[in-house]
Amino acid sequence: MNKLCIAFLFFAVHAAADFTYGVTYEFSGGRFGDNLLSYLHGKWLSYRYEIPLLYKPFKFSSDLAMHEKELHFHNNMYRNRARTHPAQIESDLQSSQPVLIVCPYFPEDPIERKEESEFFFDADWKNEKFREIVLEMIAPKRELRLIQPPDDTVNVAIHVRLGENYDDDAFRVRFPLKLPPLSFYLEALPKVLEYFRGKKIYCHVFTDAERPERIVETLKTAVPQGISVKFGWRRGLSLPTFNVLEDFFSLFHFDVLIRSQSHFSMVPSLLHDYAILCYPSDFIRGEEKFPTITKTEIRVDAVLYEALMRER
Repeated sequence: MNKLCIAFLFFAVHAAADFTYGVTYEFSGGRFGDNLLSYLHGKWLSYRYEIPLLYKPFKFSSDLAMHEKELHFHNNMYRNRARTHPAQIESDLQSSQPVLIVCPYFPEDPIERKEESEFFFDADWKNEKFREIVLEMIAPKRELRLIQPPDDTVNVAIHVRLGENYDDDAFRVRFPLKLPPLSFYLEALPKVLEYFRGKKIYCHVFTDAERPERIVETLKTAVPQGISVKFGWRRGLSLPTFNVLEDFFSLFHFDVLIRSQSHFSMVPSLLHDYAILCYPSDFIRGEEKFPTITKTEIRVDAVLYEALMRER
């Protein structure tokens, strides 16, 4: 590393440590979606209150622009500085003492929030300026092998999180909306496809399953008669650690999203508008081993939907 780079890093670290107010964030112990959401919650507080964000790296974040553009958090930033909670941010920002606000992890799904979190806030995900800033920060630093859907079809992304070799049965019972059974997709897909009867449709299945083709073959059975759909998926071995960034950023290129409440696919739907967004929104825990999905939300963006129907 040359002397100029060393000098720049020294300046950046000490400039970051010199702030009066700042905000950072904590993690859930989960994967990319949870970690990125933690960053976004911290970023919203930084944007909303115009205070510096102190960035904490997480797996895959070094491949994103934030790793170079954000001020990095260091443990010495706690020195002589009150470590406080965002619940009292309004009063903390009136203090003349140096303050570091630490945002705890919390989920976006309302049911999961109710069961898992004592604290949360609602970010304005539709705020155009905030979206612009965030999309610049999460942009990949290298070219990715993205899924580019056809230009002449209605393009439907389907995110199926099975959690194979990662999520155990206890996790499935605790977070049923994150890992809904295939029956959810078999019921949701035909409802969404009916909005595009008479159109050419392409559905791409994004999944952590080892054998995606098995899911595709099952989903084909749910296509209503008289509707033509072409399915796609990544060929070859699929594991939870494969194509994480590639699949995440590919989701932004689709017109319609059918997803679980996994933050991996929820985050794109917070930062990007879809003509139709479909997801499970409620469940019951009965006597069976796994909970049952009881409600599905289908949200239609009228402007995007009408434009899509005209163009395709």
